[in-house]
Amino acid sequence: MIASTSPDRSINVSKGLKIFKKNDFAQAGERYRLLDNTGQKHMIGNLVADLSHVTIPAIQRRAIEKLRRADETLQYL
Repeated sequence: MIASTSPDRSINVSKGLKIFKKNDFAQAGERYRLLDNTGQKHMIGNLVADLSHVTIPAIQRRAIEKLRRADETLQYL
C-alpha cells in the first residue's frame, strides 16, 4: 500500500481511500502542560542540551518549529 500526504492533512491511500490525520502535536503539548514548572524546565533544558549538539542550523530551526507547534511557550527555546 502506498500513502502520500496531501496539503489538506489527509493521507491518500491506494484505491482512493482517505485517512484524515489529527493534530500531530496536540499530544506532545498536552504532555508538556501536564508537567509542573520544574518538570517543564527540566524538559526544556534537556531539549536545549540535545539540540546544542546538532551542527546544522536548519535542522535546529526545524526541530524548534515543531516544538512550537506542540506549545506556544516553547518558542522561547
